Amino acid sequence: MSAEMNERLEALLDDLRGGGGACGAGAVAATSLALAADVVAGAARASDGAWSEARGVAAQSAALRRRAIALARENADAFAAAMGALRPVAGADLAAGAASAAAHLVAVNLTVTGDDARRTAAGDAARPASRDAAAAAGAERD
Repeated sequence: MSAEMNERLEALLDDLRGGGGACGAGAVAATSLALAADVVAGAARASDGAWSEARGVAAQSAALRRRAIALARENADAFAAAMGALRPVAGADLAAGAASAAAHLVAVNLTVTGDDARRTAAGDAARPASRDAAAAAGAERD
């Protein structure tokens, strides 16, 4: 592989990774399919004359390559939109879940009673995270 092709492959892989999961596995799978279809098309074109179905296979492979490229774009766009919609709420939900779990662990591990000050303090500490998660979810719907 030439140095230029190596650089182009590196650029492609960087684009697929997107510096933070910018596209999902569907886009990567479709890109892999496009590459494989191109290999098949090339082999079919090289076999023209020796293989009676070579031209048909080359045409079908080229069509598959074009479709796979389009699907990769569609999937990457859909994945980016989904991740953008989920990120703010997911972070708030995670914080609320962690705070709630911590409060529950206080109650369970310390075998506290309902009126124990430690249980009350743990619940009081978890409530702001739950409010923030609910506010983030509400803002996301607006």
